[in-house]
Order: sequence, then structure tokens, then C-alpha cells
Amino acid sequence: LSASRSAIDRAIGLVVSSNLAECIQGANDDQTTEASINEAVQLLVKSR
Repeated sequence: LSASRSAIDRAIGLVVSSNLAECIQGANDDQTTEASINEAVQLLVKSR
């Protein structure tokens, strides 16, 4: 069960980091980039 949880946590981290990369690439200004990074970090924190 522990191994399953660890694998799920890694998968969640991968999804969040992929979304973060897409947000950063798609951002046009610094405020949008910062907001996107903060949103992705909050998703990662909530997932744990």
C-alpha cells in the first residue's frame, strides 16, 4: 500500500510540474507567470 501511495504521489508531482511548465511558457507578463506558479504550488501542496 505504501508503494502505491508513493507512486501516486510521484504521478501527481509529474502532472503538476507539467502544468507549471505549460503555464510559464504560455504566460505573457510577470504577474501572470507569478500567479500561475503560485497556483501550481498550491495544487501540489493540496495534493499531499
